[in-house]
Amino acid sequence: MKKTIIDILATSEIHKKFLALLPDQPILLDLDADGALYALKKSLPLENDDLYDGIWAAMYLTHLPEEEIHSLLDVVVTALIPGGYFFCSFKYGKGSLNKDGKFYDLYDEESFNNLLARHTDFAITKLWHRGTSEAGANGDSLYCIIEKVVNS
Repeated sequence: MKKTIIDILATSEIHKKFLALLPDQPILLDLDADGALYALKKSLPLENDDLYDGIWAAMYLTHLPEEEIHSLLDVVVTALIPGGYFFCSFKYGKGSLNKDGKFYDLYDEESFNNLLARHTDFAITKLWHRGTSEAGANGDSLYCIIEKVVNS
């Protein structure tokens, strides 16, 4: 599989937090890019030299129902190196929302921890809530950086 290098500038605080965890010149995948998840699923299983240091999924996941998020997390953990990181973000809140013809699953700290509990190969590195005008049911977002646990 051809590796996709994420095209983000380390200008925002979120990018800086994520990139600071990764090695120099990391191999990254942007799941928000058109077709990236499809290409990744199609290429599974990956060889060790095809694994990623980091995977980025900004508001992409918030439109998926919970069971699809579980499936996606299974794919992500397979594609990350041990000790690799996954960034994801959601609209902040409880339950779900249909707005302007779009579906949103909302997460707060508790519901995200419950979601991730099924995925024992992941550990939360940083989980934070931020009120912004860019996302969320009321302009709020939940940001998370999770690490693939290194099994000993």
